[in-house]
Amino acid sequence: MEKYRGGVTIPAMSCIQFGKYYCGDGQEAVHLCDKRIPEGTECSIEINWASRFDNMCQHSGQHLISAIFERADFDASTTSWNLGEDKSFIELSRAVTDEEVQRVEDICNEAIRNRTRVTVELLKNKEDLRKGCKDLPKDFAGPIRVVNIDGIDQNMCCGTHVDNLTDLQMIKLLHQEKGKKGKGIVWFVCGERGDTLRFSRHKEGTRERVLRTLASSWSVSREACKKMSCKEEEIPERIENLQSSSKASLKTIKNLQSEYGSTLAEAIQMKLKAVNPDSNVQPDCKREREQLKNALREISLDGKILKYHCADLGPEFIVPLTDNLSQLVNKEGKIVFLSCGRQNSGNVSVLGDKNIIKEKGKKVLDVLDGKGFVKDGRIQGKVSQLKNLEQAYKLFETE
Repeated sequence: MEKYRGGVTIPAMSCIQFGKYYCGDGQEAVHLCDKRIPEGTECSIEINWASRFDNMCQHSGQHLISAIFERADFDASTTSWNLGEDKSFIELSRAVTDEEVQRVEDICNEAIRNRTRVTVELLKNKEDLRKGCKDLPKDFAGPIRVVNIDGIDQNMCCGTHVDNLTDLQMIKLLHQEKGKKGKGIVWFVCGERGDTLRFSRHKEGTRERVLRTLASSWSVSREACKKMSCKEEEIPERIENLQSSSKASLKTIKNLQSEYGSTLAEAIQMKLKAVNPDSNVQPDCKREREQLKNALREISLDGKILKYHCADLGPEFIVPLTDNLSQLVNKEGKIVFLSCGRQNSGNVSVLGDKNIIKEKGKKVLDVLDGKGFVKDGRIQGKVSQLKNLEQAYKLFETE
């Protein structure tokens, strides 16, 4: 739905709304309406002031930003711009840096604080235009309308503007990005805007674009903090950690799927051999299961403790694995000590004789700086000092 800009009210008829407008030949300006108005009809005209004032602020803000970027120390002319409903952007002749964007923002806001005037004048001669103004079209007629920002800019313009830069209140250059063919894009907000994007003709009001953008960004930031349990300044680090964790998880899933396929194939061959001992099928797989082979090489079944640490997997893996190795505890009297995690943070799952676990459980969690439970011959918890695993193992080796 297009926002309400204003309209023409004719007696005994509903309001005829203004639509788009364009410049015709010479001095003509053509407004498009949603209904035909007979020539000579008496009517009253209405504009949406919230919409108009918002356009004035954004337009004057664009002139100011473009003028500063065009200065010799930046040398980036404006090739086009877009007035958006929430945020606007300026396309520049070259890409600019974050440092340049900050400098331009500071200069613009200084001009606002200095209460710089904005005036409109009509020039009779092209020669009175400042150097650098665009050429006029061949069919132009009448005086030349120029918008001046005192001491900063003079530019031909047929649009509406504020009388003083203080009406902008503040300019915020949000970010810069690279455009097509080496051009640069700078996004900005400034001044005030209508209370609703649709600008209802029955409800008008103003709210600052800058404050609206700030409030929206703060809301998103706070919600992200809640979701990730962190402070605002920690959000980038948390996102980076999540991306790394996601990549590692996808790699682990891929490897496990491969291992599962190979293990299932071998299990099917073993079942076939059990059902039909005369079968020539041998319980072996052509696919090399490197991850499984490496894990088995790291596990020793000779001592009292079966120790295994897997950096890439989580508690969802080691807890059921511990349960499935309970026969080693019940029939062989071993201690099954499994752990997972990278660097110092991770999880442990330990299974063993109830009396031994009851005696050593708290000590294991203390050595590994962990929190969890010791119950029914099991130690399970989250730890933050995996570097002390060898010390934890020695607690059981003394038995």
